Formats: sequence, structure tokens, C-alpha cells
Amino acid sequence: MRHSHSAPICPDEAVYSAAVAQDRVVVTEDQSDYARILRQALDAGAPVVPVVVVRKDRLPRGGAMPHRSAEVLHRWSLENPTPYPGPHYLSD
Repeated sequence: MRHSHSAPICPDEAVYSAAVAQDRVVVTEDQSDYARILRQALDAGAPVVPVVVVRKDRLPRGGAMPHRSAEVLHRWSLENPTPYPGPHYLSD
């Protein structure tokens, strides 16, 4: 799996479809939309990729948030070198 960042103007379904096509992990703050997208994929028997949901409310605010988010994602990627398809939740 390769990890990447996608433009925020791209519709969630398009981001997810690209992740499936390219065997990538999705990282998002949008839990509700991606829960719906994952459920639809599972119900349809379609391929499912890991979706990492970052909980901003549990990260430091201000200038420290990007750095801490990167640390948390990096640690998660080391702990999950082959993550299972479906939702993953980061909280610290």
C-alpha cells in the first residue's frame, strides 16, 4: 500500500475510487461520508481499501496540529504495514 494526499476539492467517491484503483490508503477527517462509502462498497461486494479517520478533536490545536498529525500517521503506518481494508481511527 502506498499512502498519499489528495486535493480537498475532489469528491469523496472519486478519492475512494482512485484509492481502490491504485491500492492506496485514504486518510480523512470525514468519518460520516467515508463510513457511507465503505458500507456501499461492502454491500456491493466491491473492493475495499483502508480508510484512516483522523480525529482532530483529540489532537493539539493551532500550529502543533499538522506536526502531531504527521507523527500519529507515521506511527500508525509503522504499526500497520499491511492494514486491513476498512476503517481505522486515529485519536492521539
